[in-house]
Amino acid sequence: LVTWYHGHLSGRDAEKLLTDKGKAGSFLVRESQSKPGDFVLSPGGIQCLDSLSLRLKLIL
Repeated sequence: LVTWYHGHLSGRDAEKLLTDKGKAGSFLVRESQSKPGDFVLSPGGIQCLDSLSLRLKLIL
């Protein structure tokens, strides 16, 4: 079980979780609510960084 993947979590809830419990170097990955199929990487403990959108492609 990984601790960084949070599935269907809102941006606001991710920010609150990282603000309350995040340390420098912590992060979480969640499913994007605005772009289905994409993911969002949210850093914790770093005030100057915003979340990053990720699109993963499976190449066979």
